[in-house]
Parts: sequence; structure tokens; C-alpha cells
Amino acid sequence: MKDDPAVEHIRAIRRKITEEHDSDTKLLIQHFQELEKKTTRKFFKREIKENKVA
Repeated sequence: MKDDPAVEHIRAIRRKITEEHDSDTKLLIQHFQELEKKTTRKFFKREIKENKVA
């Protein structure tokens, strides 16, 4: 497949965001939820629920 500069740019941004959040899924979701609050675009359809150990 031929290299696509636009796809490579998107992948580089994705890697940067992932590295900034230590590849932690929960931190990544929180990051995107904060971005979601600033726009009308929806990134996720449900909230993360905390696992509470009694």
C-alpha cells in the first residue's frame, strides 16, 4: 500500500496522545471525555464506572 501523508499524520498524533497518557486506557478515555465537553461532537456513548472494592 502506498504511504499516505494524511494517514501518517493522524497516526503520529494518536501515538503522541497515547504516550502523553502512558498508554493508560482510563486516562485516554478521560482525555477524550474532556475534549468532548468542549464540542457538540460525541466521542463516547457511555460513562466509565469506577470499580469500587469494599
